[in-house]
Amino acid sequence: MQKFPIKPGSVGALLIASLLSLALFGLWPATQPIFAADAATASKQVAQAAGETIYVVQRGDTLYSLARRFGTSVDALMRLNHITNANQIYVGQQLRVPSSTTTATPVPATGTPTPAPNATNVWTPPAANQIEVFSPVQAGIYHSPIEIIGFSQTFEGNVNIRLTDAKGTVLAQRNATGGSVDGFAFFHTSIRFTLLEPIAATLDVFESSAKDGSEIHKVSIPLTLQPGQRVIDVNSPTVGASVCSPVVISGYANTFEAVVDVALRQRNNSVIAQSSTQGGNLGIYANFTASFPNAANTPQPRLVSAYAGDPAGRGLIDQTVIPVTLYPAGKSPCP
Repeated sequence: MQKFPIKPGSVGALLIASLLSLALFGLWPATQPIFAADAATASKQVAQAAGETIYVVQRGDTLYSLARRFGTSVDALMRLNHITNANQIYVGQQLRVPSSTTTATPVPATGTPTPAPNATNVWTPPAANQIEVFSPVQAGIYHSPIEIIGFSQTFEGNVNIRLTDAKGTVLAQRNATGGSVDGFAFFHTSIRFTLLEPIAATLDVFESSAKDGSEIHKVSIPLTLQPGQRVIDVNSPTVGASVCSPVVISGYANTFEAVVDVALRQRNNSVIAQSSTQGGNLGIYANFTASFPNAANTPQPRLVSAYAGDPAGRGLIDQTVIPVTLYPAGKSPCP
């Protein structure tokens, strides 16, 4: 075999010296890191680790879509990966997923995304629009902050939110992340405002067209805004949670005569059950809890809500509506 001498000071000599330095000081990686730039051009890369799955985040992924695909919950993914904001994950991020869950569906090399599998097809795409808003509700009365909860499939998962007064002046705006190429997913965020007196307002939830930037799939919700802080916070269940019967609703409230109204509804908002419970009042916030027995033979989409009645009868105050999946007894995750 012919030998090619490497002259001192040449490019080859410098390259070899660099590689030797990396090896000597332990800087050469044991395995090359995986970077996934785009779901349209890269396959889903999944590696097995002890007791768990390592998944590399792709463009368009959200924690909600990944939780559905892997058969787990957003809360479980957040805890396992020490994530504090469910709307903030990034392309190339390696997420730990419980190994007892299902395997992700790969994206074909052709670049055509494959919809995430949904064994039960519980939360099917809405018939009318790419964006479905559960909370806030039409004609509701709200203090700051308002929780915005919905179900969407938009370009790159982007959902735009804008709160305006009757003159069209923008009071607040922000973005959230829902579903994208993998299908529909829940989105959840909040928006704050400051007022000195009650006003009429409109909350717009929409997608910006990738073609020309126009507002598409817009959902407009008329509201009445009140000064001050919201009087009801729902702590459980969380958005998209899997629940069993009885369905337990708990939170924190400061309402007129301490009364908190709660309801369990079908996806079309028809009431299954409703009742009242006690929280705090007279400026003192206190915990509240209520439950609804609801036997189901198959997994079902359900809406749970908590709100306060207006003493003057003008409407419902700070109603938050949370989508969940109700599972029957004996079917995971229900004993």
